[in-house]
Amino acid sequence: DKDRTAIFLSEAREMGVKVNTPDINLSSEDFSVNNGEILFGLSAIRNVGDVTAQKIIIERQNSDYESIQDFLTRMDSRSLNKRGIEALIQGGAFDKFGYPRKGIYEKILDLIEDAKESKSTKNSAQGSLFEFEDNEMNRDMLSRRLSRRGYEVLLAFDGQAGLDMMKSEKPDLVLMDMGLPVVDGWDATTQAKADPEISSIPIIALTAHALESDKQKALDCGADDFDTKPVDFKRLLSKIDSFLA
Repeated sequence: DKDRTAIFLSEAREMGVKVNTPDINLSSEDFSVNNGEILFGLSAIRNVGDVTAQKIIIERQNSDYESIQDFLTRMDSRSLNKRGIEALIQGGAFDKFGYPRKGIYEKILDLIEDAKESKSTKNSAQGSLFEFEDNEMNRDMLSRRLSRRGYEVLLAFDGQAGLDMMKSEKPDLVLMDMGLPVVDGWDATTQAKADPEISSIPIIALTAHALESDKQKALDCGADDFDTKPVDFKRLLSKIDSFLA
């Protein structure tokens, strides 16, 4: 009962009792006490309800949810729709995973699509990819989706580290974020293509700028192809496959 929930929260505030936000791995169906503090119940979250809360709790009995992607993969989409997922995000149920609520909310459709793909049959191993990306959420999401397609994905968080790893690991292909720190993607691509040891490794440049001049700049640096962010996964996968076929 949402009205009762509002009354309860109001009374708790008046009494100076702290009510913590829900936790996808700790919250019960109803309000509960955890370490001496009240923990928000899952069924009290608007657009979640008793049945969904029960299924969330049953599913985590074997093991905690490791990430929001893990949660969405394990939950039946018939039990939890987009509105329910958004309500969990807004309520703070995924805060423990370290991603800002706004960032998760903006990528909700990608996260749902990611979960659907993870439930489908994986392809056999197809090659090794380097992903040069400093944004943690973008990096995590894309690497998971590529891994589920059978690719071995290695990560670098700045351009210099990426260049060093290209020499030591010799990947089959590189996804290069052009906005990297330390050495940016433009310079890293130029250096990689000037080094005979790694110059033959295909590089797909990724940038949030979709202007034709940005594409030309990337190609002038030596990139073998170009794509925009946010990534259209099917389009990017087609480009990857064309290099590794």
